[in-house]
Amino acid sequence: MKKLSTQLVFIRCMDQSYGKKIIDFEIDEVEDMIEINIPTDEIAAAKNHLFNLYSRKLNVPLIGNDKSLEEAIVLAKELHLDQNSFENEEKRMKMICSDSEEKLQIYMKMEEKVEAALKSADPMEIQNAWIEYADLEQNRMKQPTRVIFTYERAISEGGCCLYDT
Repeated sequence: MKKLSTQLVFIRCMDQSYGKKIIDFEIDEVEDMIEINIPTDEIAAAKNHLFNLYSRKLNVPLIGNDKSLEEAIVLAKELHLDQNSFENEEKRMKMICSDSEEKLQIYMKMEEKVEAALKSADPMEIQNAWIEYADLEQNRMKQPTRVIFTYERAISEGGCCLYDT
């Protein structure tokens, strides 16, 4: 149950500092397990859990993920993973970070497009920019629940008459 609740808290809280606190806690847990000679299979499971937390963190398209990737790689070295496990973990996390970086670039371009539309003050341009953003979330990013947030932003940030269409 502890593992599930930690994961849920991490997923729900996108504040990087809070996520770091969770990871720091898990690192301390692994170090304590090593120090008191817990069986190696339990330590391996704890390490796996820790790297899964890093994977989730890297999967969210945020500025600064490159630093999180560096932290994860250093941690993998410090936790004395065997060479094969280390290389596999490093490769997996770099791939996750790369995918996340691509998503971040797409989101940043869409944010720029919305910002430009809002500056233009043309209602049709603004509406089209927000509809395009919602379409991006629904079809390309496969995040249908984020369409709701996009719609709410369109209404709350002003300059949009989506509720009239």
